[in-house]
Amino acid sequence: MPIYQTDHLQIGCTEQDTREWTIMCRLRIAGRTRPPVSVVLVRRKPPDLEWYKVNIDGSSLLSPGQIFAGGIFRNNRGFFVAVFTKSIGWGFPLEAELAVGLLAIQYDHRHGWKHLWIKSNSILVVRALHSFQGSSS
Repeated sequence: MPIYQTDHLQIGCTEQDTREWTIMCRLRIAGRTRPPVSVVLVRRKPPDLEWYKVNIDGSSLLSPGQIFAGGIFRNNRGFFVAVFTKSIGWGFPLEAELAVGLLAIQYDHRHGWKHLWIKSNSILVVRALHSFQGSSS
């Protein structure tokens, strides 16, 4: 799948979903299709010049279970730079989330990048990284 740069805004539901719902309403067809609960405007915010942004996620099959980590790096123009995935072993979901943050930092350091913006869906990882950053200054 090719990766393209884009500055387009994206909507929180697909055009196809909205079109199908509109057609069903006009034809008075009862069905399970519902209108979108809300439409949210989303704009990607790229990192500043000389920064890299990594979106990270960790997961586990069970709790505890086999845990995995992955991340995707993009440059300040939004272009794909690198990706990593790793089977970490056995543990809990939080361990996977924390491990993927550390793996992203190691990858960044290994490539000599000076500035890294880490984006995670785990509030605990975000708090841990903020507390680490604060203790080093």
